[in-house]
Amino acid sequence: MVRTERVLRYLEENDTNKVASMVVDKVVEMKTIIYSAAVAKKIDTEFLDHYIATVESSDMFENNVINWIVDVDIYPTKGLNYMSDEELDEFYSERLNNLFTERIGQTYGLEHLLKFLFKADWLLVYNTLLARFAFIPQMSLR
Repeated sequence: MVRTERVLRYLEENDTNKVASMVVDKVVEMKTIIYSAAVAKKIDTEFLDHYIATVESSDMFENNVINWIVDVDIYPTKGLNYMSDEELDEFYSERLNNLFTERIGQTYGLEHLLKFLFKADWLLVYNTLLARFAFIPQMSLR
């Protein structure tokens, strides 16, 4: 479970930026997309339930989630006042993209999982997950 008491308490007690606060929701949405794709392909989700529960019950999982939030919460090296809204969106979108491919995808073993579940369609599901994860809705980040 991504929304553990400790993770939610971390978000409450630390003044994270809006994008960092979205990380937990984005991981939950990622799992929803995988489940929806499995149901659409008429794949039994019992294996998926067990697989995700195993990943999320790891001793270090909560620490990983908090580290993901911290990674996104780091501000750009340039001053925020010098960046346009578009540049700031691009910066955080790139940060989310990297977080997904380098850390979250690795933690969940997404490439192997998706290849196993979806065979030839795995890349379509992966790219959908990546696009949704890196997407930042129109909002003020300042």
